[in-house]
Amino acid sequence: MNAILSVKPEFAFKLLSGEKQYEYRKTVFRLPVDKVYIYASSPICMIVGEFRIDDVIESTPTELWAATRSASGVTSSFFFRYFNGKSKAYAIKVKDVVAYSIPLSPYSVQEDFKAPQNYIYVK
Repeated sequence: MNAILSVKPEFAFKLLSGEKQYEYRKTVFRLPVDKVYIYASSPICMIVGEFRIDDVIESTPTELWAATRSASGVTSSFFFRYFNGKSKAYAIKVKDVVAYSIPLSPYSVQEDFKAPQNYIYVK
């Protein structure tokens, strides 16, 4: 199973450059995922690359920040605003990142594509 993960363009390009090695989420995949397509949300609205999951870390926001901040690609204020009021936080550790030289239309991966708020599964 593969997934399309919606990511703000700023963070999508930080993932592709290696500056951001963790993708933070309030929820994570419930099914096993082999490959994750990075969908850069508006205004780009294209799949700009892909990665595989090295690990998923579940912790409190404070502990997660302490463990991942050096490769977070975000500021601490952004991180704690994002997880404000949450007792659980997730970090997807990315590996084998591939930046596409020509972004893909999401319809080439999912025929009936609708931009996800978080993620969608694809075959």
